[in-house]
Amino acid sequence: MNIQEFCEQLNALSGRAKDSMDKLERERNYVIETMQKTQGSSALFSMDTTEADRIYQTYRLIETLYPIAFAVAILLGGVLPGIVILQSAREAALLRVLGTTKRRTRAMLGLEQVF
Repeated sequence: MNIQEFCEQLNALSGRAKDSMDKLERERNYVIETMQKTQGSSALFSMDTTEADRIYQTYRLIETLYPIAFAVAILLGGVLPGIVILQSAREAALLRVLGTTKRRTRAMLGLEQVF
């Protein structure tokens, strides 16, 4: 391909690109005119925001429920180990009353936590 053929192809492509741009401009003008006739001159387009509204509602729900879930987790994390400790203390007291040694009581309660 020589330079002259390249220039001719480039001119042909630019002519087709110009034709395409003119066609797009005509279609754009047609759409704007149609919308102005049907909706009035102030509204050029309308947007469906139902999906965005649903996302926002979900965000608000999470924003509301997160502190509640966090508080419940903190309470459970603090209360349940306390209950387990109190139960272990009761069991240790009963084992000691029954006559087991301190060492054996500790071993039994330690093995109970493992299994």
